[in-house]
Amino acid sequence: MTGNVVHNQTLAVVFQAKDLDERGNIPMPFAIEKYNFNPFDLLGTFFYDDVEDPLSFVKSQRGGRYIDELGRQVSLQGFLIDAQNSIVNKKGVKRFDHKQFRQFGGLMPKLYNYYGKTFEL
Repeated sequence: MTGNVVHNQTLAVVFQAKDLDERGNIPMPFAIEKYNFNPFDLLGTFFYDDVEDPLSFVKSQRGGRYIDELGRQVSLQGFLIDAQNSIVNKKGVKRFDHKQFRQFGGLMPKLYNYYGKTFEL
């Protein structure tokens, strides 16, 4: 481990460790992406049975895998996933590696905003 920030697909060095701040954060203006993270961009598209109950969506199955209304593969929680069960955004770019969720039984843990409140997904 070098402490460098690398691209999660190509493994190319994006920022060297010496360019990070004292907390290990990437420098501005590149840190903007970090603060504009949108967890809703990770969810599949679902039609809800009951608009008053956002958990009333029905996940279809194809070959034992869950799919959204557009035929994309999703997790049990409704997050878009790739063939390795890593969470991807709506453009198919991996945002979380499947290994990050082993300690949570393969599920996405609760997400919190900067005010300590949980995101209601």
